[in-house]
Amino acid sequence: MKKYLFRIAIIFIALFSINVHASEIDLTKPSNVQVKYSYGDKVFANQKAYLYKIADIGIDNTITYTEDFKNLTQSLENLTASQFSVFATTVGNQITQKQISHIEEQITNAEGIAEFNNLTPAVYFIKMDTVTQDDYQYRTVPTVITAPLYNESEHQYKYEFSVMMKTEAKYIGEQSNNGNTTEIPNTVDDIMIYAAIFAISLIIIGVLVCYINKIKKEGKEKNEESQ
Repeated sequence: MKKYLFRIAIIFIALFSINVHASEIDLTKPSNVQVKYSYGDKVFANQKAYLYKIADIGIDNTITYTEDFKNLTQSLENLTASQFSVFATTVGNQITQKQISHIEEQITNAEGIAEFNNLTPAVYFIKMDTVTQDDYQYRTVPTVITAPLYNESEHQYKYEFSVMMKTEAKYIGEQSNNGNTTEIPNTVDDIMIYAAIFAISLIIIGVLVCYINKIKKEGKEKNEESQ
């Protein structure tokens, strides 16, 4: 499992380094992106995927932040993996704090895949709903991509590509009392039992008193007859 997640992490870093190369983007050609939401062998179906546009890519590959993100000053050219991670976190925090609306929403299918089609050349932010299953909470790491995506090995832009969302899992079972429910004692039933025991005790005591009085009376009568 660790080896599998390590490979995903390497692919993730390699794919999402933001690089805009000169004179190659076709601004008239839209991009189609598949986003997969999974963790190991577990896939998350019927979950919402949200798309936000951070910046537009224009003539001569110029990058211009959209109105919601115009306060950002980070250059988006040739980001390193660490710079990318910081930038993605910054964007995610701004979306939450300013309650920025997404531009598109899709639902994952049975394979955990959501599709965003006909995307104009731009820099996008993707996030997914948090999922809670089997005492674990799953959430995706902030993800920024460019559409189209530049393939370093083939030295060309890809207008159709897939994104494997990096997902983290957190165990939350202990927060729900280890999945067990606590039963509240039924005090009414206990009181009724005690009352019944007390009543039976009184009856037994009464019977004993009557029996003792009867024996005393019979003994007294015998003594009188003997005199």
